[in-house]
Parts: sequence; C-alpha cells; structure tokens
Amino acid sequence: MTLAISILSILVCATIAIKLSRKKDGPKELCLICEQELSDPHYQDGHAFCSTHLHVYKHGKWKLLHKGNATSEDPEHGVSIYKAKTLLSQLEMPCYIVVDYEFKDENFVTIMSLMVLEENFERAQTLSKSILN
Repeated sequence: MTLAISILSILVCATIAIKLSRKKDGPKELCLICEQELSDPHYQDGHAFCSTHLHVYKHGKWKLLHKGNATSEDPEHGVSIYKAKTLLSQLEMPCYIVVDYEFKDENFVTIMSLMVLEENFERAQTLSKSILN
C-alpha cells in the first residue's frame, strides 16, 4: 500500500512538472505597449498588457500618429512603423500598433496604425518624422 502511494505521488509530481515545462515552452504573451514578456497578462480589447500599461491603455486618450500598408513584396513601410514605435518606446512614450489585414489584388495587405497618447502627439510626430517619411 505504501509503495503504491509512493509510486502514485511520483507520477503526479512528474505530470505536474511536465505540464509546467510545457507552459514555459509555449508561446509567451507580450505587453502591447512595452513588449515585455508577461507571466500574468491582463487583457483588454483582446490585447495583453502588463499591469502598468493596462491602466495607461484604459485611461489614455489615444490618437493615430501614422497609418501605412505593408505586403510581403513591399514590407518597408511596416518596418518603418515598427522602428518609429521602438524609438518612441525607448523615449518612454507609450504607443502601440494596431494591425489589420485585407486581401487586395491577390495579395494580403497588412494595415498598421501607430497609436500614441494625445498628450505626446506633437512630440511623437516630430521625433518619428524622419523614420516615417
């Protein structure tokens, strides 16, 4: 009886360890704003956030800074939008990219919209101008 309980305990512990290791290896959620890996994501409007940026997202007034299209044949505009986001994030200006897709002329088009807080709009526009033009 004791041997059966010991074997059962070992099996339960092994099963838990396997499940935990699979969770660690699976896809990780990133905060929409800071892109940090999240161990305990908070969700709003279908997006994952860290606790700090969930508050910023929910209570901030967001404004479109730039919108552009990218395709597999012409990805440069999408790359420049991501570079602008990276620059603004490094300067601690919260921003995020909204991505939408459409099928046009037998190609998938990625429509990217860079959103910034309204209070940072003018500064973000000036700082990202050389990247986005």
